[in-house]
Amino acid sequence: MNRNKVEFGLKNVLVAVGTEGEGGVVNYAAPVAIPGAVTLKVDEKSDMYQFFADDRVYYSEAQSEGAEGTLEMALFPDTFKTDVLGFIRDADGGLAEKLNPTTKPFALIFECDGDANKARHVYFNCKAGKISDEYKTAEGKKNVKTQVLPITVMGDANGYIKVRYNQDEAGYDKVLTAVPTITPAPVVP
Repeated sequence: MNRNKVEFGLKNVLVAVGTEGEGGVVNYAAPVAIPGAVTLKVDEKSDMYQFFADDRVYYSEAQSEGAEGTLEMALFPDTFKTDVLGFIRDADGGLAEKLNPTTKPFALIFECDGDANKARHVYFNCKAGKISDEYKTAEGKKNVKTQVLPITVMGDANGYIKVRYNQDEAGYDKVLTAVPTITPAPVVP
């Protein structure tokens, strides 16, 4: 049940690094905070399939292909860059980015306020592209430049791409320590 009429704000972003296992199952490490969240925009990729017969739509279904979007942060932490994006530390202490790195899947966890309750969201089995950087000379006043990361949400092995927990639900606090496994509640007749 949606206990909010609206949600606003973005905070408490966490990332749980995943390891791909058998059958497309992703096992996640404990979530780690990445401070500096600015915006998150995710759009589901879906199409409608329609089959026509007898001069009308005879069969129709939605076909989802996951979701994609962008995560904008003040700066992505070096640990995120090494653990997820495949950056390496060189012998002189620098942080080096490869042209075609081996990246790791991750779960993206974040919190929003609402008119009645806070909510926490989890996107499952995300993959990241390259961080977009922008640098510009200072022109009398400071203008903070952010970093933007394209993400693709592929969902878990059972096809779930996202879950939301309201503040009064059991999963709300649990997502801070472990990525949930979706278990459908029994249907009450």
